[in-house]
Amino acid sequence: MIRTRAFSLIEVLMAILILGIGVISIAALFPAGIAQQQQSTDDVLGPVVAENAMAVLRSRMRSTDFGAFEEYGVRAPRWVNQWSVSGDWTWIRPSFLFEDDGETDDIDERGALDIFSYDWTVTHSGQSDEPTEPSTEFAPPDWPTGTGYADANNTAFPNLYGVPWSITAYGNQPPRILITQRERFYPMAPSSAPALGLPDRPVRPQYTWDVMFRRFQGRVLVAIFVYRVRVAGGEPTEYSVQRNPSNAVSSPLPISIDLMDSSAGPENWRGVSWKSINGAEIPFTDPGEVFEVDNDAHAWQLPGQWILDQNNSIHRVLAGRQHETDGPVELVRPVTEMPGIPIYYFPDDGDGFPPPSLIDQVSDIWYLPARAEDPDGLEYRLTPVYVTVKEL
Repeated sequence: MIRTRAFSLIEVLMAILILGIGVISIAALFPAGIAQQQQSTDDVLGPVVAENAMAVLRSRMRSTDFGAFEEYGVRAPRWVNQWSVSGDWTWIRPSFLFEDDGETDDIDERGALDIFSYDWTVTHSGQSDEPTEPSTEFAPPDWPTGTGYADANNTAFPNLYGVPWSITAYGNQPPRILITQRERFYPMAPSSAPALGLPDRPVRPQYTWDVMFRRFQGRVLVAIFVYRVRVAGGEPTEYSVQRNPSNAVSSPLPISIDLMDSSAGPENWRGVSWKSINGAEIPFTDPGEVFEVDNDAHAWQLPGQWILDQNNSIHRVLAGRQHETDGPVELVRPVTEMPGIPIYYFPDDGDGFPPPSLIDQVSDIWYLPARAEDPDGLEYRLTPVYVTVKEL
């Protein structure tokens, strides 16, 4: 009679341990695979969404709709002019509308882009009392802070609260050119306006986009920011652009940061300008340097962030920071660059223009915040997908 020996308890436990390690190792691949798949989808669809955005913009406006500050009889402040040739102006965000106008059944104004700040203009000129609540790129002259949109002599610009429009084409009142929130979704969502007989269903877009404008060498350029919106659980959600949490009247997207500004004090001093031609490690972002993951002013350092600079170059964060112990920030080389801007700068005349050493540096950047919050406390997570610069 042949006697067979059974497995001992120790052998069974060892086998279970080895099997468990293998299963856990395989399971760990799934989240990485899902993230890689999402990244691949973003890389493919990001440019597609940007092209769709350009099609929408070109259907609503032309480059001749945009003006220059000289049309208003005053010179643009130098911080707006960015030391470029006369007639040019740097990146300016359009205004947003945050409330729906119940008298316009054919359009939902919540989250709409107001390209030339029409609603601010008509409200502050006393022509009408708009029920919508607009923002503006710059505080109007009668704002309580007293910091109006004015030139070096503190002369207020008449009816101008953001992107300059062509006075030749439209006179002293800008056109009301709105791009609704639903039109900035991808896939584009149909209107839910009752006048069209459509039900008011929630829309959970796969992607959304926002824009800025600038005049550069006589051309009108458009910067398109494509991003995904999720709630804390990771699911797509109904969304419209929310107010700027730090300044109720200022346009909320994208964020604008002056990297050379040291006025906020040592604990917030950035001073981290970098040469736009190398795309290497960013100074003052080493482990131990101040970093707050919930601070919008630090969100440009997050992994995967897309950044637009004042030279029209676009950067991606290759290795970013999520804690103070992370760093330094490393950039991919600029994704795209416009023709060399330094030759268009005015020379230093000792009156505020930059020294030659700063001309080819990144000193001003625009990017998307990591999160936004609606009045009810719902937090949105914003994930940058793609940024590009195109001529209108």
